[in-house]
Amino acid sequence: MMKILGENFKRIRKSKGFTQADLAHGICTQATVSIVERRNQVPSTKILMQLCQRLEVSVDKIIV
Repeated sequence: MMKILGENFKRIRKSKGFTQADLAHGICTQATVSIVERRNQVPSTKILMQLCQRLEVSVDKIIV
């Protein structure tokens, strides 16, 4: 079972200067980003890949 490291995801997002809305723009809703960070909920693979691409980080840095 995959689990996302929400705190790690949030730290990376902030270090890149993105707000939740900035990161989500054109990919998903801001609420989806919030759920990933606060509830460690894994979004769809497509959304996850696009978010990681925007953050310039590999998926294995935020998934266990």
